[in-house]
Amino acid sequence: MNLLVRSSRGLRWTPQLLQLLLEELYVEEEIASLLGSINTDDEHTIPQIVAVAIALRHSWRMDDFYRIVRRLNIVRVR
Repeated sequence: MNLLVRSSRGLRWTPQLLQLLLEELYVEEEIASLLGSINTDDEHTIPQIVAVAIALRHSWRMDDFYRIVRRLNIVRVR
């Protein structure tokens, strides 16, 4: 684990890293249905994709969803 920590310094977002995140969060299909065809090579869309993926992961309970959306500080919710 220490080697991983040292080796990951300076790591940047890559299409492979983003795809791995979406797979690990189990949200690939939902992301595709919400955002359409996503371009993981476009650095400008990565923050949106990550934010939506996190919110999707917390969307099973409305209180948890609202909590995470507030933490993302993107939209105003109750």
